[in-house]
Amino acid sequence: MTQRDLGDAIGVKASHIAYIENGQRKPSIALINRLGETLGLDTRELLVLAHPEAKQIIDGARPSAKKATKHGNGSYQIRLCSDVMRSHVANSRF
Repeated sequence: MTQRDLGDAIGVKASHIAYIENGQRKPSIALINRLGETLGLDTRELLVLAHPEAKQIIDGARPSAKKATKHGNGSYQIRLCSDVMRSHVANSRF
């Protein structure tokens, strides 16, 4: 599946997929849902990979103010998310 195929399937341009893969943009929650459905991936895992701060919400923990404002290795998490997407896209048959 190409970036164009994936973009067409989820309603975005191929360039938007490329920006997400390169860590230049974070996918919205709605887009994460469409990505998960289209690629057969766990949407919670995609959400946490794209937005690491969401893990505390999903786990039900209340973050401290210090943790809530700290982004830490968020760019690494986005890259990991894009690596998961890229790997799945490369191995998918559309």
